Amino acid sequence: MSLPFTETTPAARGAITEPGSRRASDRLLILVLALCAALPYANTLLNGFVYDDTTQVLRNPYIRNFSYLKAIFTHTAWGYMGAQGLTNYYRPLMDLGYVLCHEIFGFRAWGYHLVNVAFNLAVVCMLFAVTRRLFHDRMIAFFAAALFALHPIHTEAVAWVAAITDIELTFFLLFSLWCFLRLEESESVRAGLLQLGMTVSFALALLAKEPAATWPFLATFYEHACREDRAQTPWILKARRYAPLWLLLAAYIVFRARIMGAFIPLPDRTRLPYNEAFFAAIALAGHYVEKMIWPVHLCAFYVFPKDLAPLLPWFAAGALALVVCGVLMIHFWKRYRRICFAFAWFFVTLAPVLNARWMPNNVFAERYLYLPSVGFCWVLGWLAVRAWERLSSGHKLTGRLLIVPACLLAALMAVRIVTRNYDWRNDLALEQATLASSPDAADIRGNLGVYYFQHGKLELARRTLLEALKEKPDSAPVLDDLGLVDMRQGRYQEAVVYYERSLTVMPNDAIGRSGLGEAFQHLGMLQQAEAQLQKAVALAPLNVGARVRLGQLYYDEHQYARAESQFQISVQTLPSVWGYSGLGLTHWAQGDRAGAERFFDEAMKVDPTDSRPYALLGVLYAQVGRVPDAIREYEQALKVDPTDSIVRAQLAALERTGGDK
Repeated sequence: MSLPFTETTPAARGAITEPGSRRASDRLLILVLALCAALPYANTLLNGFVYDDTTQVLRNPYIRNFSYLKAIFTHTAWGYMGAQGLTNYYRPLMDLGYVLCHEIFGFRAWGYHLVNVAFNLAVVCMLFAVTRRLFHDRMIAFFAAALFALHPIHTEAVAWVAAITDIELTFFLLFSLWCFLRLEESESVRAGLLQLGMTVSFALALLAKEPAATWPFLATFYEHACREDRAQTPWILKARRYAPLWLLLAAYIVFRARIMGAFIPLPDRTRLPYNEAFFAAIALAGHYVEKMIWPVHLCAFYVFPKDLAPLLPWFAAGALALVVCGVLMIHFWKRYRRICFAFAWFFVTLAPVLNARWMPNNVFAERYLYLPSVGFCWVLGWLAVRAWERLSSGHKLTGRLLIVPACLLAALMAVRIVTRNYDWRNDLALEQATLASSPDAADIRGNLGVYYFQHGKLELARRTLLEALKEKPDSAPVLDDLGLVDMRQGRYQEAVVYYERSLTVMPNDAIGRSGLGEAFQHLGMLQQAEAQLQKAVALAPLNVGARVRLGQLYYDEHQYARAESQFQISVQTLPSVWGYSGLGLTHWAQGDRAGAERFFDEAMKVDPTDSRPYALLGVLYAQVGRVPDAIREYEQALKVDPTDSIVRAQLAALERTGGDK
């Protein structure tokens, strides 16, 4: 016989089990959930840094040590990029986590992926604990947590290092919810500790990502509409339970407004009328529901159409989903309000990413479903257990037979996660997989062009970037990258044209100004070059590339003190081969050969695979008559780069003359 739809009836499974046996069973269920959460993502430990990881981890000076802690908590997520990184995204917990990872793992990518997997495991276990307390049923908790662990929509959040914010956000909100749910059964002292845990965890969630701000709304709704003791609890006690959340949210908004200038992200689509934004919100809601139910054709970058006509099917799906969910909430309102809370959790936590006016280029993203999917899993977990009870009530064999399709479905979902993880193994794999699903993604095509450039395929890089520019003519990053390719090929005048176009689109583009300065330098326009490089440094004081180029300009003009200053700031910000090599050359030019040798050695430590420091040391040793040392460094340089004809010629000349030249 199945259980009635009541809020206060505990699950028979929990009631008839002895406490010791129940604890052992819980440990077994948690072990199974841990395996479901970790094993499908084990192959991500073989993946590297991809996409935004390069900027947020490898080129982020904030995470190199603890000296930037103040900047992490008082600047935006891209604050280290200067004016170009102007945004109101505030994610200090992300950078703080990266600092700790860098202290432990350095730049070994597997360590960062391990943290993502571990956090995902923690979320699954916390979801089990929260769901059990919410529904008073450990099997609902198990099914909900298992579905969450194995849902393929979560691969982006777990497999991508830069998506750790969504996992952190979800963990701390779930812990805050767990503390909140226990308030009804606690004495005053214990309730105070639970409220403290609830509030601190909410604060950490706010420091992880902005959608945490939805939690006070959900807590208020649950307290007044869904909690079991709501009829017997005075209004003032209800308010005291969730009041700390509202007070903290108010303080957070004031802090954001005073420190960052605003709470919401800077609008990227201010020209989108409000009626069209509302239409797009319904359409996006439909697409998110579709991906939750049928997670196929997953993609790292979904292109938001310029014309809203292609969104009509999504709009119809979104309107239908909202109507169906509204009808179900009405149906369950008097029967089982926790299902209403599950629906509310899904749509309320999803709401912040439905406003296309303030979203970035990728308006729709799979990682945005990581937190809302908790509500979806609650509904499906509850339905699964109800269906199991009804089908097995007549004959136990029927219930046991259901285990087979359930295990088969779980296996298929796990396999899909494993295969999807391969898309994130490196930039080339991600870009090719994304363009296969979303060929109009100009930003991703531009990244593919950068990949070709970095691997020496200059013509292929140029063609790819020109294709991206056709799709998005006003893309400053693509224009900057085309300028870089043209400079590498010696087309400096063409590079100037691209950089100037980029600065027309984005005047605060420090990368564009730095590139333009370098192009002017190659054309002999030194005054214009210095002006552009100084502007780049002013716009982004932590831009190492601009510092090094300005230092090189001063070095070429024999302004060694100014050159040394720029190189020194660059290596203090972000150690690089070019920065240390520049310091070595500057000291060498001033007669300090010992200092030059020391800095060239530092350059080798930064990147042993770069031939430049070995070659410079070879020249230095040859000049002072240390022929064996010079030969050794030249040979090492050729091992790193066998195509370097200049080093090969210098080595041959040194071997012929025995060090006379």
